[in-house]
Formats: sequence, structure tokens, C-alpha cells
Amino acid sequence: MDTWFNTSQKKHIWLWLLLTLLCACSAPQTQGPPVVSLETLFKVDLPQDGPIRTTVLDMVADDQGVYLSKSKPAEILGFDRQLAPLLRLDGFGKGTEHFEWVGNMAVRDDLFFIWESPDAIEVYDRQASFVQQVLLPAFGASRFAVDAQMWLYISTPSGVNPIEVLDLNGESQRGFGQWIDNPQYPQRRRFDNKRHLFLDDSGNLVCLSITEAQVEVYNADGQLLVRRELADNPYFVGYFREREDFYEKHPKKRLTAVFHLVVDAAFANNQLYLLYANNGPGRPANHVMVVAVSDKQIEPGSVFQLRQEGESVGFNAARMAVWKDRLYAFNLSDNGLHRFPKP
Repeated sequence: MDTWFNTSQKKHIWLWLLLTLLCACSAPQTQGPPVVSLETLFKVDLPQDGPIRTTVLDMVADDQGVYLSKSKPAEILGFDRQLAPLLRLDGFGKGTEHFEWVGNMAVRDDLFFIWESPDAIEVYDRQASFVQQVLLPAFGASRFAVDAQMWLYISTPSGVNPIEVLDLNGESQRGFGQWIDNPQYPQRRRFDNKRHLFLDDSGNLVCLSITEAQVEVYNADGQLLVRRELADNPYFVGYFREREDFYEKHPKKRLTAVFHLVVDAAFANNQLYLLYANNGPGRPANHVMVVAVSDKQIEPGSVFQLRQEGESVGFNAARMAVWKDRLYAFNLSDNGLHRFPKP
């Protein structure tokens, strides 16, 4: 009797396992493409100011190397493509002749464009000489772009238009863009319309909504060419779930709290690179999604996990920059600037 029961039980268990496997194989897949490891090629330790660890505020790259802005003291450190020291711009001082703080920045034709205060972008050359100050209308703290005419493309979520184009005198050349509105909470317009802005090789403007998982492409005249929502992407599901959970627990903060979809973003090779914390905010940011962008379509592609020397955990990137064949990231975990092969 006992022998028969054990044998029958085993048959039922195997049958149950087989059915479970068949159901899993036939179920719709919602995980997206597999995550591919991307390992560090080289690393350089950043200098520390006594016991205070380096606070990297931004990173950008060009064909000469990569540049990062740091605080305490405010300065810009440049490294060549092999991460050897390239330049150091000291921001000690006050007023328009020096910078005390560097938020977002851009580099174009050996000029550094620095968001130094809430209402101004300052321009410096590679010798740290002050060139120009551009006063801003209602700038939303985000990545901005500079074209070949030295015109600035800035996100203005509290302005007349969501995007403004300024010359170096601060004069508006044009404004455009479509508002992201929430009819249920119209007060959120100034929060939900912050965008990171990038220019592609054709002069089209690539816009990434900081909070709403939306990518847009506008031509030089401000005409919308294509838009793509990323909210249904499986890699961002955790972000939206945690955001909604927070709002349900703190309903009064629904009108003012801002959750950033990505930790950082970069644009190169006609691709948008999104650095984010997998499964929602508050976790290490070590995943990079590559989104192919053209004037006709926007297509999310591969996802990479940044690793150091084969480690699966521990890398926590604060900022990222991409240029042609390489990706750079500042790792909070080891205070190091890392170079990776292009994803």
C-alpha cells in the first residue's frame, strides 16, 4: 500500500512539473530582451578632497575625451579617451568671471557651457577664461543642447513654450514643443514637462521626458516628427509601480513630488542611452537601455548591465557619457571614472 502510494505520488508530481513547464513556455513573454553584461575596460580613481568623497554633478564627452563637473571645490576635470588627465578648470571665485557651482553642462567647439545658476548659463574656454553669460527664461534643470550656431536649446517647463531656442545674447529665436498634460492634475505641468535635450547629426532635436517615459524628435523648425511612449516597457514597470505606491501613501505629494525615470541620459551614434535603476528608484543604477532614434521611428533595443571585473553587484553609476565607440560612467561605489566599450 505504502509503495503504491509513493509511486503514484511521484507520477503526479512529475505530471504537475511537466504541465507547469508547458504553461510557462506558452505564456506571453513580458521581460523584453535579455540583459547583457558590459565590463569595465579601464578605471581611474578621482581625487578626494580630504575625507569628502567626490560629488560628480555632470559628465559630457566629445572626440577629445570626457569631462566631469564636481563640487567642493567647483571644477571641471577633463580626461582623454584613455582616461589620462587632459585639463582642469578651476571654478574658485564669485561672479561671472568664475563659477562656484556646475550643474548640467555641454561642450561645443572647445567651449564649455555651464549651468551655473538657476537663471544663467555661462560659457568658458579650455583655459577657464570667461566668454559669455546667457540669461535664461524659466529653465528646468535638465540636459541642454548647443548647435553649430552656438544657439542653446533649453527645456522651459514653466515658460510659454516647453522648449526655447536662445542665442548667446539670451534672445529667443523660437519656441516650440507639445505640452505633456495630466487633465486630472493640471498643476503638474511644470514638473512633468522637464526634458533632456540632444541634437542629432541632422540637426533634429531629440527630447526625453524626465518623468513620463516619452521620447520625441523635432526638426529644426520645431515640427514634431515622431513620438514614442516607453511606459509599457517591462524594464520601467517597477518605476511606475513604486511611483504610484508612493502617491497612494502620500496623496498630498502627488501634485509636487518628482520621480526621475532615469538617473542620466546621453545621445550618440543616433542612439539614446538611458541609465537607470532596474525595478524602480532607490536601487543601484547600473542598467543602460539603448534606444535607436531617427526622424521616422524610435525603437528601444538592448539592455546592458555595467559591471566591474566580473562583479554582478556593486556598480552604482551617478553619471554617464557616451562618445562614438565608448561609454564612460562615474561609479559611486568606488569613486572611480570607468571606461566601457560602446554598448
